[in-house]
Amino acid sequence: MKYLLLLLLPFFAYSTDFSEEFGNLQRTYIMGNCDRFTYSEWQGFSDNVRQALYLNPNAMYENFSDYGIVGDGITDDTSALQAAFDNAGILVNDIDSSTFMISARLDFDQSFTHTIDWNNAVLTTNTNLVNMIRIDKRISNGGSTNMTNLIVDGNDKATYGFFLFTRVNFSNVDIMNLLQVSGGSSPAGIRMDLYDDDDVHGDWVFDGCDISNLKGLIDNDIGGAQGAANGFLMYWRENPVSATNIMYKNAVIHDCFGEDAQTIAIFSPSLDISNTPSGIVFDNMEMYNWERRNLKLFASNIIFKNSLIKDTPANHVGLTGGQASAGMIAAGRGSGSTGGNNISFISCEFQSLQNGRDQRVIFIDAYHFSLENCSFTGGADLRFTRTIGDGSICNTKFEAGSSISSYTSGATNVDNGEITLDTDNIYQEGIESTIAGLTDYSTIEADIDCTEDVLSTFTYENNLNLIRLFQNPVNNEIRIISKHTFSSYQIFSLNGSIVKQGGIVTNQNYITIMITNLEKGIYFLQLNDNNEKRKASLKVMKN
Repeated sequence: MKYLLLLLLPFFAYSTDFSEEFGNLQRTYIMGNCDRFTYSEWQGFSDNVRQALYLNPNAMYENFSDYGIVGDGITDDTSALQAAFDNAGILVNDIDSSTFMISARLDFDQSFTHTIDWNNAVLTTNTNLVNMIRIDKRISNGGSTNMTNLIVDGNDKATYGFFLFTRVNFSNVDIMNLLQVSGGSSPAGIRMDLYDDDDVHGDWVFDGCDISNLKGLIDNDIGGAQGAANGFLMYWRENPVSATNIMYKNAVIHDCFGEDAQTIAIFSPSLDISNTPSGIVFDNMEMYNWERRNLKLFASNIIFKNSLIKDTPANHVGLTGGQASAGMIAAGRGSGSTGGNNISFISCEFQSLQNGRDQRVIFIDAYHFSLENCSFTGGADLRFTRTIGDGSICNTKFEAGSSISSYTSGATNVDNGEITLDTDNIYQEGIESTIAGLTDYSTIEADIDCTEDVLSTFTYENNLNLIRLFQNPVNNEIRIISKHTFSSYQIFSLNGSIVKQGGIVTNQNYITIMITNLEKGIYFLQLNDNNEKRKASLKVMKN
């Protein structure tokens, strides 16, 4: 009998397809608003501009040319662009084939929402800038900043493409050619510092935002000021009280070099966000050509879906040679993070190379992790080190040359945790050979259900709904907050037997289930809707 080996769900979501609804609305809208826009004018707007105009019936858009912006790649457009951003909420670039030259940082700190269609423009500089665009509306309570169709080219002069503090929605915004200058900050295509603030909470979206060609310097000091080039760099600075969710999708991040460089780096210094309704999802991504690591994931609540994570050729011309590599992926606790929980890879490929830089996917001090429907190819290896909590490897393929092992003296499981290997995993060299080096941790082999409708840590789409355990482990009571209605529950033991079931009583949006008579141990709670179709599953530990 299959049982559900699942991880703690900080939250989950049900998605709504807004595009079809909005398409119907905008057809009605344009028919009744011909006094504002011609049909051809409306059709020429990007989707984000149309949505902004629809949601603000009294709003009008303004053109870049209204502010004297030139866009010839020679004229300094800094002041004119800043004036436009200071005064207009909805902007459309009406200058064809435009390149905007700037000599100073552009700031979005105004007290209103921005929606900007750049119309496939290039923003570049000939000046050594720390960052090209800074978005921080925390003081002004200005809300979100929405941009589409822009190339930010640092021209090997700028350090950051974007430095973000408040909520954005970017579509087809690409960043490239960032360079660290001597004594300066390490480059990042997008850097995010997230605090607990109303203009931070909510949904962040990066859709089709490619990042490429970053280079840091060498000082032969890992953790020093030089060399830490990051394509996408994010810091949790405070635990968010309200849901703060980031979706990054349909993009390629590559060629990030420097002695401590990676394509994606996520940190939560001195914080653990695992029990918050917040996190980040990467979907349909490709990451390659890096120096120190491909992914550095030292925070909680991270999902990668449908993504290709690739090794770097050992002889790549971009390598600085400053330091040795530290794994294709390093995920868990590190760099001062106190939380490395709920990290999942779903339908991902980890691809090593015959003459690659580093084939290791490393979980380090990681709790409640999962690999679902993944593949290790070209000799990519899965490694565990230091303390490891519960985790599962489900319906995953290990091709010839790939292995699962542990290293570091003193490695151990924590919280009675186990690494569970699905009986549906494929080991081309046989399970005994593949896991021969996995000697430091407790493992079990079981038939795990990791089908598409099972949420292994958390999932995110627009229009967030939440399900969350108040605490885990629990004593005599499981208490859950949920915006979705459930009618019944089942609690499974580790061997798949139902040990308790019943109807759900909701009191003031809480779901309460008493488990006084259950023995100490690990259980799996399944919540059902009125049709007895599984909607959510959680792992629960009773003290």
